[in-house]
Order: sequence, then C-alpha cells, then structure tokens
Amino acid sequence: MLIEKTIRDQGPVYKTSKKLRQYLKRQALLEETQQHLLSCVLYFLSTIKIATGFVCPSQTTIGEIVNRNRDTARKLLNKLVETGWLAGWERRNYDTCVYDFGDLTPREFAIKFRKIKRPRGFKVPKWLWGMIMGNLTEIQACMLLKYDITHESSLKRGERDKKYIENLKKLQKKQLKCKFGIPDLGITKTLIQKFKLQKQQAEFLARNNVRVISLAIEDAETYVSKFKKNISNPFGLLLSRCKHHHKVLKEKRLQAKKTQKGPKELIEWAKEALSKISKLKFIHSPSDVDLADCSHTFVKFMIHKTDTEKSKLSFWKKVHGQWIDKEISPQNERFQELVMEFLT
Repeated sequence: MLIEKTIRDQGPVYKTSKKLRQYLKRQALLEETQQHLLSCVLYFLSTIKIATGFVCPSQTTIGEIVNRNRDTARKLLNKLVETGWLAGWERRNYDTCVYDFGDLTPREFAIKFRKIKRPRGFKVPKWLWGMIMGNLTEIQACMLLKYDITHESSLKRGERDKKYIENLKKLQKKQLKCKFGIPDLGITKTLIQKFKLQKQQAEFLARNNVRVISLAIEDAETYVSKFKKNISNPFGLLLSRCKHHHKVLKEKRLQAKKTQKGPKELIEWAKEALSKISKLKFIHSPSDVDLADCSHTFVKFMIHKTDTEKSKLSFWKKVHGQWIDKEISPQNERFQELVMEFLT
C-alpha cells in the first residue's frame, strides 16, 4: 500500500506503510533510551552537587555510569546544555571536567532540581553511596536515593515503599561492616593535625575500623621515628597499611571461629591474659575510673558463680584523645579478639 504523504523531517522516505511503521517504532525506542540516559546523567551530576557542593567527574566516569563510551557521554552533556539543565561544561585536566549549573543559590538549586529523582534501573556505585551517606543526613539520603515513581511500576505505592525501606535497612546493616560508613570525627581530626591530610582524605580513612586505623597510624609514627624521614605521601602509606591490617585481622577472626571455646575456657583464658599485662587497673564500679590517668586501662571483671555465660568484662581506655568503653560477654563470638584489641 502506497503512502500519499511522505515524511521528510523524520528521516528517509519510505514508500510502504510497513517499513514506515518499523522506522517510527525504532525512533520512539531511541528517544526513550536517550531520555533515560539523560535523566541518569542529570541525576548523577545533581547528586554529587548536593552531597559535596562541587562536581568534577570525567567523561569516562559518566560513560561507565550509563554503560556507554566517552563519546556518548559527551553528546549527552551537550544535550543537557541545549535543554538548559546545564549552563556549560569544559574539560579541565586529563581526568576531570568542570560543570556549571549557573549562578544559582542553594535555595534556587533545590527548587530547580527537586523533581529529579533516581531513575528506574540506575545503580548507585559504592563510592557515590559513601559520598552521599558521609555528607548528608539520613532523611536527605533517603529522599535522594529513593526511586522515581512511574506508571510502569507493577507494584502498588504502599508495597513499593515498604520494599524500599526493607532494602534500605539491609544496606545500612552492610554499611556498618564496610569502609563506607560514617567517619569518626576524633580520628579525622588527629589525621588532619598529625599528617596534614585534606579533609576528604582524612574522612575516607576514618571510615575504617578503629583498630585498623590506629595500627596504621602507629606504623607511620614508627617509620618516622626509626628512619627519621618525612613521609612524602602519608595518605598512600596509611591506606596501604589499613589494607594490610584489615587482612591480618580478618585471618585472626577466621582462626578464632575455627577454634571456638566454651564460656569457662574463655574466662580462664581472659584471667591469664589479664595477669600478663602490667598497665591495668581493676575497679569495682564505673565511678572508680580516673579520667586524668591516660596511661592505664581500667578493667571491671564480673564472674558469675553459677552461670558463667552471664559473666561480663568491661574496659575503659583512652585512644587518640577519646575515652572508649566496651562491655564484652563470653557469649560473643569475637570475645578473644575484642579483649586483645584493648590489651594491645
């Protein structure tokens, strides 16, 4: 069947209606995918802007976010400039770019970008997740990471929100175990003062376990005192030592799980371990802790006469200018490891 009207502005001219329908269908799919890619790039850039205040990812990073190459990322950025979402962008160095959102105040920026939410299917990388959770409050992060509500979703609104809250709780539990948790403020200050690190680098290191980062700091101090040399790259040294101690502690934890002892054996082991340490002070109540005495570790050991599982071992120790208290029970799987952390 021949077509009387020819459509020249949408592409090549087709004489049969079947070929024209196929062409229009392909064009519609391309427009949908391009719109989705644009929304992903815009969400990615606005999220970094809200979290940190400055945006400088490279074209390759943007391409990896949307599973495309660098040329496609450049085209998408130019499209955002044409539509008015970006005032402009330029390449600054080999691996970074500068993105201009215009002369907007924080209030104007929030009003303009408040309707932009996380597109369906957009996976937040770990480093961006850590950036969001480290710089924003829990409510702000929850609103920023929430998926956009579309008519294509098969779930109802209440079920979808319930599923989102469950997934968020699971991620928060994982966050406590990984290095992308909330940075410790005390450790961050000590890193900035001692090693003159940037705030962003210090916060990244402070997200590690307290035991791991304290061992890394000790290694750096012993290196300076032994060789009497200044560290040219303190961030790199501390990061490598954190990785090393993390592996060592993980191996010790696995060995402790293999050779698990009963509550009575653990209490006897704790008695022997405490008797070998000289810088300990045993107390009867928490009020006996002398906060002026920084050289000693205060211990309160309560052994239950009938049920040994109810026994408790408490520690008070000053680490990097802050007092840390911990109560450990023999029922804990990491009893030996936690005790050794306070004794060393």
